[in-house]
Amino acid sequence: MAVSSAGPSVLRTALRIGVGVSLTAFLVWIPRSQLGATPDHANLRLSLRRAGGVIQECRTLSASELEKLAAHMRRPEVCESTVVPYWVTATSNGHTLLRQQVFPAGARGDRPMVVEELVPIPAGRQQIRVTFSPEGIAPTTDVTFLKPHALAATIGAVPGRIYVVFLDNEDHDLVLH
Repeated sequence: MAVSSAGPSVLRTALRIGVGVSLTAFLVWIPRSQLGATPDHANLRLSLRRAGGVIQECRTLSASELEKLAAHMRRPEVCESTVVPYWVTATSNGHTLLRQQVFPAGARGDRPMVVEELVPIPAGRQQIRVTFSPEGIAPTTDVTFLKPHALAATIGAVPGRIYVVFLDNEDHDLVLH
């Protein structure tokens, strides 16, 4: 008696087609399904990037100070650099949502400061205020390049929506989008 080999191959083919159709249906359904509960709040995305602030103070060495140095290290002027940190603050209706100190990146603080934060805000009418300003600058220091940035806006926060705050490169001010 001969056993037909057509039976198992038909069964395997039907099984492969069934698994393929099931997998395709599942992959089509996933993006259309709602994962998780509907949010009851909106979000404020702070996406800020700004050149780091470094203040350099130089002074001329006296003749006695120069004599104490090795010949190859004698420079008439010595400079000291200070990295200026910034504070980013976000408030909604007077309540502080975020207050964070930001330092320029890089070993010498010569890289940009970057803020990427997602801050939840309550739904409804909100008075948003965001500030991004330098800290600890002596009033006598000429630091016109270390400008503080501020944004004040009133929004109707819709649950699930993301409001983006970024630093406009042309106007050098904060913008809500």
